[in-house]
Amino acid sequence: MTFKFSGAWLRLVANQRTVSIEASNFSEALTKLTDQHPQLKGVLLDDSGQVRRNHYVVVNGDPVAQLSPDMPLSEHDQIEFLTRVS
Repeated sequence: MTFKFSGAWLRLVANQRTVSIEASNFSEALTKLTDQHPQLKGVLLDDSGQVRRNHYVVVNGDPVAQLSPDMPLSEHDQIEFLTRVS
C-alpha cells in the first residue's frame, strides 16, 4: 500500500510525498511506517500506539470512522492522515 503525505506531514517523512509499505493489515503497515520514519510516532500515535484522536485516517479517499488494527489492506490501497481542525 501507499501512504500519501502533504503539508506539515512531509517534514516527518523526509519530504517524501509517498511511502510504500508491504503489509496485510493496518496495524502491520503502521508499525512498518513508523519504524521507517520514527519521528511520526510522537505526532501520529498516542501512548498506547493507536492513532491519536485528532487525526483522521483516509483509505482510498474515504474517511475510516471505526479504525480497526486488523483492517485488511491491499497493495493498491492509498492511506492518508489528516489532522482534525476544531
